[in-house]
Amino acid sequence: MSWTSSPKDSVLGLAVLLYIGTALVVPISVAAVSALGGAPYDVVPGWFAVGVLAFCVGAYTTIYAAYGLYLKAVSAHSRRTGPAVAARLETGAVVLAWVSLVAGLISLAPGFVVASGVICAAVGSVAGAIVRRRASRGSERHT
Repeated sequence: MSWTSSPKDSVLGLAVLLYIGTALVVPISVAAVSALGGAPYDVVPGWFAVGVLAFCVGAYTTIYAAYGLYLKAVSAHSRRTGPAVAARLETGAVVLAWVSLVAGLISLAPGFVVASGVICAAVGSVAGAIVRRRASRGSERHT
């Protein structure tokens, strides 16, 4: 992967990368903060190195996916010719699902709030797909 997100990156692919990166970074960060706060811990050199590597991979993946989604949202707003509403809905759905899952991972929100956020994100994603399909059908009729 290059640092700049490819136009071929799909929103769903970026969402999966964002989730994987977050799932790696958040628990490791929470464990590190609790260890710094005085929680007992044992350092096993091999596993510590794996943890550091997992954190670095997760951080890179999270940043790459977040930047890619940002570029998708910006391009959807700057280009008014395509199904920009679909891109906004799909990107908003990914961001909502990500925020919901992060809130659940770090226990800031109860399970029903996380589930509600994921359900709303799924509805937004489906709505984006419907808008995209209607726009593509409309362009096929005009050609």
